[in-house]
Amino acid sequence: MAVFGLTRDNSPLLAPAAGQAVDAGLSIGPAPFVRDCLTGVGFPERYWGIFPVIKAASAVGLVVGTRHFGIARLTAWALVAYFILAVAAHLRARDFRIYFGAAVGMLVFALAVALHVEVRLRPVAA
Repeated sequence: MAVFGLTRDNSPLLAPAAGQAVDAGLSIGPAPFVRDCLTGVGFPERYWGIFPVIKAASAVGLVVGTRHFGIARLTAWALVAYFILAVAAHLRARDFRIYFGAAVGMLVFALAVALHVEVRLRPVAA
């Protein structure tokens, strides 16, 4: 059934949207484990303030994407790029603690979401 130009169930976008919203909140300050992760990869503290913005924007993009394919596609692939960079930062820093595993897991999850968008949500030609 097509709803707002989307062809199938788009609710799988809501779980990662919720996760990104929570992560945005945890990035304000940031929470001690976020601080430990960013310090571990050597990310400059003066730029830490961008993470709540990026994560909140991705949460909004995924929610809006439940109604607009282009936004869903853009946001999903932006998350894939974000987590590729996160994994690369851990590799560069040789930081293989639990945060590396989390980054790899989130990359796989983001890739699954992006593929869901491409395969299941693509608008049907009229």
